[in-house]
Amino acid sequence: MRRKFCIIALSIAMLLVGCGTDVPDLSRVDNNVAAQYVADALLRGDKHYDESLDYDHSILEPTPTPEPTPVPTATPGNDGEPGGGQGTQDTPQVSNVSLSELYGIPGVAIEQSTYEVKNSYGAGKYAAITPKAGKKLAVVYFKVSNDTGKAKKVALDGKNVDIQLYLNGKSEGRPLLSIADGDMQTFNEKIGAGKKKQGVLLFEIDKSVKIDKLEVQFGTEGRQASVAAR
Repeated sequence: MRRKFCIIALSIAMLLVGCGTDVPDLSRVDNNVAAQYVADALLRGDKHYDESLDYDHSILEPTPTPEPTPVPTATPGNDGEPGGGQGTQDTPQVSNVSLSELYGIPGVAIEQSTYEVKNSYGAGKYAAITPKAGKKLAVVYFKVSNDTGKAKKVALDGKNVDIQLYLNGKSEGRPLLSIADGDMQTFNEKIGAGKKKQGVLLFEIDKSVKIDKLEVQFGTEGRQASVAAR
């Protein structure tokens, strides 16, 4: 009788497992385990059946999908506020220096002298430089002096200096890159001992502007020099 129940139970289990409607797709090994489980569940009702089938319950229990461990995100500090802690970023400091210090050529002094407003500018052997329509030129002059006891090559070009013109406290932009003799952006001259040469910068400005105050600002590598022309 027990053998008959086993055969019936196993047959029913195989039929149930074979249904593809509500039963998930199982491998051959999983089918065998599931069949054993169903047969065991049916035969448990038989009081004469005292040999339950032993199977690995963990195979039929779904394995929970592990949740990813959250990665801690660093909270940035508040710049300039107390308690910011790490992450506080200091504001770069700009040092005000003289024009000679900014260019940093030993024994060479550079200072701004005067300025004038012109409709065109011609220097020496070079052709006259004229501004665009509706503009005029603000020509700013400098003195470049060799204060040493011997001739010296003075190279101002290649210093990566940013130059801006300010009229009445308002920025008017950068100088023209000109072919004028002594252009400070391309200045590379040999100056005799105790001698000086003229440097120049040309700026385009509106014809209608009235100049109350003219200032040229030089800046490089956290340093700046502001010089006012007379």
